[in-house]
Amino acid sequence: MQIRGLFHIHTTYSWDGKVTLDKLASLCRKERYKFIVITEHAESINDKVMENFIQKCESLSTGDVIIIPGLEFICNEIHIIALGIRGHFSQHKDVEDLINAIHNNGGIAILAHVSYYKEIPYEKLKNIDGIEVWNVRYDGRYAPSIKALRVLRKFKSLNNRIVAYGGLDLHNEHEFGKLSIVMEINDNKQIDYDTILNLLKTGNFKVTNNLIVINFNNISALSLMPIVILRLIHTPLHLTKKIVVKIFKIIQQISNLR
Repeated sequence: MQIRGLFHIHTTYSWDGKVTLDKLASLCRKERYKFIVITEHAESINDKVMENFIQKCESLSTGDVIIIPGLEFICNEIHIIALGIRGHFSQHKDVEDLINAIHNNGGIAILAHVSYYKEIPYEKLKNIDGIEVWNVRYDGRYAPSIKALRVLRKFKSLNNRIVAYGGLDLHNEHEFGKLSIVMEINDNKQIDYDTILNLLKTGNFKVTNNLIVINFNNISALSLMPIVILRLIHTPLHLTKKIVVKIFKIIQQISNLR
């Protein structure tokens, strides 16, 4: 059985979110999405709000949609998504300490929107669990950027077990559904919080914008051909050869790291 879900979502629990959690849950039921990964801004959350946030996610999680609560921390201008945590904890001044705190809380630490940064402190992120390679807000909905693929290549060279994600970075209702995560689940297996979180943690999913489907965690030159095509469509003619060479070189290097 194949199910779809949405990753990297902000609601009105975040200071800049414009859509309520109830509305998102309703939209997911209508469009038959089976899970939502919420990533509220941590600076908008205190202990009491976190407790209410988790309870709200649990109350809205029914047999037809699972809502996974998470936070997005900002530490020295680096954005870290924390999934699987069950409580709030204070901000950290050092990104390594933040990642350790997420792990100590039983969570998954993910570097958000890799195209956003001018520089990435790879050494400080050596214990990160995953990276958001495709972010609609910063890369667009048609394909991940060449810059993001380069970052994926670098992280894979440091830690081949790192998991790559694709997310919406949704703040408004009109951004709904432009990019989703697709999972295969045994027909006899129950769709619940633990099942979804485990598949996210292990990278057993694909990312789709309803035009192309990509498995960033089992990459090959052939599987990323759609990226080449869609990037060429949005590239001036005189630059197409250079873009093709760059993309294929990066894809080949990532493939060799498997």
